[in-house]
Amino acid sequence: VCVAEDHSAPAEPSNAIAAVDIDGAGHRTLVEGNDFYANPRLNPDGSCLAYLTWNHPNMPWEGCELHVAILDAAGTVASDQLVAGGPSESILQPEWSPDGILHFVSDASGWWNIYRWESGVRQALCPMEAEFGQPLWILGASTYGFVTADRMLCCYSQAGIDHLAWIAASDLRLIPIELPCTSIDMVRCSPDMAVYIGAAPDGPSAIYSLATGHKPQTTLPGV
Repeated sequence: VCVAEDHSAPAEPSNAIAAVDIDGAGHRTLVEGNDFYANPRLNPDGSCLAYLTWNHPNMPWEGCELHVAILDAAGTVASDQLVAGGPSESILQPEWSPDGILHFVSDASGWWNIYRWESGVRQALCPMEAEFGQPLWILGASTYGFVTADRMLCCYSQAGIDHLAWIAASDLRLIPIELPCTSIDMVRCSPDMAVYIGAAPDGPSAIYSLATGHKPQTTLPGV
C-alpha cells in the first residue's frame, strides 16, 4: 500500500492511495479525490487502513485529516471514517500498535502530542507542553515506535532540545532516557531493538541503537 502520484494528465498531478500487487500483477486505487495523501498504514490483520489527507491551500502542518478505511475481503474500501483533524488541526504519523490500537500525533492542544484512538474515543497519552512531532516536510518521518503493545519509544522537543523517552501505554508513564544527543530523529523500533539518528553539539549525527535496559550504542558514524 503506497501513495501514488499520477503525472499523465497535463494539469496538476493527482494523488491517491494505491495497493500494488507484490507479484507484479498490477495495482488498484483504494482512496482518491483529495489533493494530497500520506502515511497509509494497515492494521496488523489487514482489515483497516489509516491514512492522512489534505487539500489546497493547507499545508499538512496547518491542517489535515486522519481517516480509517475498513477493507473488505477483496482488499477494497468498504467504508471510510474521519477520526481526527480538520482545517486547523495537524495530524502526524498514524501507527497501529501490535494489538491493533491506532495512535497518532495531533496539535489539538496547541502542542504536537501523542494520542490513541480506541472504540471511537481519543486519548492523549502523556499531555505535555512539548512537540512529539515535526512538520511533514517529507514522507516517512517518525518520532515514535512500538517495541511491544505496551511499550513505546518516542522523541520530543522541549525548549529547543530533543529528548528520548519510553512511554508505558498501560499507565501512561513517560520515562526519559539520559542521552548526550540534543537532536533526535527517525525513530524506528522492533521487538528487541530501536534505532534513531542522533547528534550532539560536539559531534556529527550518527545512527544509534537502543536495547531495553541498555545504554545507546553508535552503530554507524555520521558522514
